[in-house]
Amino acid sequence: MKEKYAGIKYLPHHVSAARPRMTLHDRAAQFSPFAALTGHGDAILEAARLTEEKINVMWSEEEILNAKLQILLDNVKAQPLISVKYFVADAKKTGGSNVLYTGRLKRVLDCPRQLVFTDATVLPIKNISQIDGEIFKNFEKEIG
Repeated sequence: MKEKYAGIKYLPHHVSAARPRMTLHDRAAQFSPFAALTGHGDAILEAARLTEEKINVMWSEEEILNAKLQILLDNVKAQPLISVKYFVADAKKTGGSNVLYTGRLKRVLDCPRQLVFTDATVLPIKNISQIDGEIFKNFEKEIG
């Protein structure tokens, strides 16, 4: 049986005088997948990312927070070490995250109401849901 392409099978490979030979990398790039929906994968990952709701402070807890803030105001010169749980809003979607920060308090600003720490961290008081530290041990014994 005669082969269908026997006449051209053993001819020499054509080499163009006008165009340079393509590298293997460039040849492989011709067959790479086409991303018709650029950014779609990122959008899916963003939609799947979870956020938390802001912790709502009850009225009784708010009174305790205010009392602790007063203790901090009275003792700010001692630069007490405190842990603060506060809410950080997400820039891209509703919600955010409740973060725990620990540091030495430098000052309490009245306007805008903020806590400033020795490492230059600034936390808005309105986003704070909890404050803890050694400075509050006697206070917690009194209310507990």
